[in-house]
Amino acid sequence: MMNGWRHFARGGETGRPAPRRAFDGRVAHIDAGFETIKRALTGALARRGIDGEALNPWYFPTVEDYSARLKRRGFAVSYITLIPRPTPLPTEINGWLETFAQSFMAPLADRDRAAFIDEVREALRPKLCDGEGKWFADYIRLRFAADKPRA
Repeated sequence: MMNGWRHFARGGETGRPAPRRAFDGRVAHIDAGFETIKRALTGALARRGIDGEALNPWYFPTVEDYSARLKRRGFAVSYITLIPRPTPLPTEINGWLETFAQSFMAPLADRDRAAFIDEVREALRPKLCDGEGKWFADYIRLRFAADKPRA
């Protein structure tokens, strides 16, 4: 199984290829995404006249997209699905944003970042904060298994 950096790497055939090597022709993989958070970040930037998609370093593949990538590399996909996995955060979402959303804040002046994070937090509150004030990241896993026939 692989995880980690992959959900923080921008998409595209050259930037994020499907696995090319596999042990005994098999590969299993888990990927992740935070789509609700991305939409709140890009929305807050758009209200400031900034193209947030151009700053987005993340790539969250769909089942269809990643299946096609695997097939183009000769894999036969036996299983692929998206699995919602809300992840509890140890603090409010602010800390997560300050850690993982730096690229979205790059064009903002230092003095404007706190207000930006507050705006994004409030946009996320209805979806990612429960009634007791506990925050969650909208982690979504892309899980698949594929085989590459031996030549």
